[in-house]
This record gives sequence, structure tokens and C-alpha cells, in this order.
Amino acid sequence: MLSSAVEAAPRRSAGHWALLAVCGATLLLFVALRLLTTPDASGHSTHEQLGLPPCTLMELTGFPCPGCGVTTAMSHLVHGQWRMSLAAQPFGVLLSLVALVVCALSVRDSARGADAWSGFRRRWRPWMSWGLGGAMLAAWIYKIAVLLA
Repeated sequence: MLSSAVEAAPRRSAGHWALLAVCGATLLLFVALRLLTTPDASGHSTHEQLGLPPCTLMELTGFPCPGCGVTTAMSHLVHGQWRMSLAAQPFGVLLSLVALVVCALSVRDSARGADAWSGFRRRWRPWMSWGLGGAMLAAWIYKIAVLLA
């Protein structure tokens, strides 16, 4: 009887475990940002507090890269500063929310015995990727405008 119960257990794909690992890393990132960073008042460069180098594009051209301010926005979020997060980099807020929703759904799928990667692939639509790309572009234009103002 025990062997049939073991055989009935669903097989989980490598994607399932990879997605859950990414979700765990995302949670650790948020905890690290909360414990190890203070959002930079400039609206960017918070990543340097984690030992990462300054943005090369910003240093060479004076213009921000598309991800400029994402770490700062996330740091504001984990410190409970929603408005400052949106002001720093709206895409950082969107990316954080998407990551949290994907992780919550993945953990739920896994807890129910389903393959989280299959669930993600079933839910994700091409327009979502285009939407994220468009949001990143719009936020980059916003960031350039704010820094040049």
C-alpha cells in the first residue's frame, strides 16, 4: 500500500525546483535589502551598498541605464516607503509586485502538489512580456527626465 502512495506522488520538473529556488532567492533579496540598505536619496546607486560597482552607463554618459533606480525602489518598498519607491523607479515597484505574485502562485501550486513551472507557463502570456518591456521603457524615459530636470 505504501508503494502505491509513493508512486502516485506527482513528478516535479527541473523547472519547478528552479522556479522555487528563484522565489527563495527573491525572498532573500528582499530581506537583504531591508537589513543591509538605506535607500539612496539620489534615487539610484543603492546597489553600491551591497558591494556592487557604480553604473557604468551613468558614469560614462551621465544618463541612467534602464534598470537605474530599481534597487533603490525595492529598498524603499521593503522599508515601507511606497511613494518614495514609485518616485525612485516605477518599474522597480512593478517588478517587485510581479515577482511576489509569481512566487505566491508558485508556492501555492507546489503546496497543492502541482508542478509550479507548469503552472507558471500555463498562466504567462506573451503580452505580459511585452507589457513588462514597455513598462521598463516608459520607466527608463521617466528616470532620464527626472535626472535631467
